[in-house]
Amino acid sequence: MDAATFLTPATLDNYLSRLHENTLPEWGKMNALQMLEHLGVGLAFSSNKHGELTVVTPPDKIARYKQFLYSEMEMQHSLPSPLQGDEPPSPRAVSIAMARQYLLEEIDDFNVYFQQHPAATTVHHIFGKLNYEEWQLFHRKHFLHHFKQFGIL
Repeated sequence: MDAATFLTPATLDNYLSRLHENTLPEWGKMNALQMLEHLGVGLAFSSNKHGELTVVTPPDKIARYKQFLYSEMEMQHSLPSPLQGDEPPSPRAVSIAMARQYLLEEIDDFNVYFQQHPAATTVHHIFGKLNYEEWQLFHRKHFLHHFKQFGIL
């Protein structure tokens, strides 16, 4: 399934319906609520809701890193995020339904943002400036990574 089709509320809701508050990860430190919020925060950054991030990748490596987005390679397990630190933040949501709703709203906001700003690029802390297509590729990889982490894919 291509990234644009994958990143729709209807498609994602189908996967998310398999996730429960007591679903345990196969690796990593996040629980199900934290994972959903983590994905939502990534969407919010791509929609420029929190301002521009600082790129931590050396400029001469950005092009090579971006090639990863277009590849079939998967994200590594337990790869630490330079934005998160050693421990995931406590979830704000009190239920899986609330975290799921937050994520689906962020998906809508992400798609609307780029429909309204088709030429926009926003900053990813590893990959640098990404356009809508590149963000779709990133988010698809990121979602698939965490869906596999929680056994819902």
